[in-house]
Amino acid sequence: METEAIAVSEVKERLAYLQGLANGYKLRDESREGQILVELLGVLDEMATELSRVEQAQSGLEAYVESLDSDLNDLEEDFYGADEEEVIELTCPNCGLDVEVGDDDWDEEGRLDLTCPDCGEPLPALEAEEGRQNDAR
Repeated sequence: METEAIAVSEVKERLAYLQGLANGYKLRDESREGQILVELLGVLDEMATELSRVEQAQSGLEAYVESLDSDLNDLEEDFYGADEEEVIELTCPNCGLDVEVGDDDWDEEGRLDLTCPDCGEPLPALEAEEGRQNDAR
C-alpha cells in the first residue's frame, strides 16, 4: 500500500489541533494515560519542528546542486565545445516532465522509442522527421 506524502505544514496543523484537544480535555490532570499522551504530543511537536528544518535544508541543497549542475554544464561546453547534437523537448503526457530527446533516442527506423525517466510511461510515438518539425516551431 502506497501512502501519499503530506506537507510539513499540514503535519504541524494537525499536531496543533491534537494539542488543542488535549488541552481542552485537560488530559494532564485526568490520568497517567493523559500525561503519556501529552508527552507524546510534545515529542511529535519536536519531530515536526526538526522535519521543517530538514525540509528547508533540503530545499537549499537542491538549489545548490542545480547551480553546480549548471556551472558544470558551462565548463563542459567550454572544454569540449558546444554539443552539436540536435535536441528536441517533449512533455510527458502522464506526469508533465519535460524530456530532452537527442539523436541517440531514435531507433534505426527513425521512430522514437523512449519512456519518461520520472514516471516510466512511454513518451508519444514520433517519427524522426515529425520530431524535428515540432522542434522548429
